[in-house]
Amino acid sequence: MASLRKDEFSYAILAVIISTSLAVVAVGLPIENFLSEYVVSRNFPWYVPWRVAVAEFLLWICSLLLNTFEEKLSKPLLLFASILFAIAHYYKLYMISPYINDVLGLTCKVNIYPLFYTYTCRFVNGFSGTTLYLDMGQLLLLITFFILIPREVVLNKLKTILGTFHRAP
Repeated sequence: MASLRKDEFSYAILAVIISTSLAVVAVGLPIENFLSEYVVSRNFPWYVPWRVAVAEFLLWICSLLLNTFEEKLSKPLLLFASILFAIAHYYKLYMISPYINDVLGLTCKVNIYPLFYTYTCRFVNGFSGTTLYLDMGQLLLLITFFILIPREVVLNKLKTILGTFHRAP
């Protein structure tokens, strides 16, 4: 099992502090009012995890840019920002999945698939609509995985897998 050196451990702790501090600030900061021309009501319970997901996504992009210059802090920051993003993203989907509005006669449900998810809303009068979304939670975790795994390991494993196939005569 690989062990962390003392300086790597301190960078990992710093990355945890940065990403969790940003998540805590995002919980109380109404980001939606800064992004919209109109004042958004805070009646919907999924705004809180949405705020955390947006903040962690921006942190993930910044740490991805930082990774081109420096790797000691950016790699743990990529890891923890992507994990917190995925947690907030899937918590938001969990909260909006059983959405029911009796006034509008509306029920909505989320179905998660590999790299995609669908959001289906059904109205009482029989009309329904399904929207397909790219699942950013899975995508960020996948990109982060490929960034953090050394290329030599991936190439060696790929050569081993491809070497097991036999060519037909």
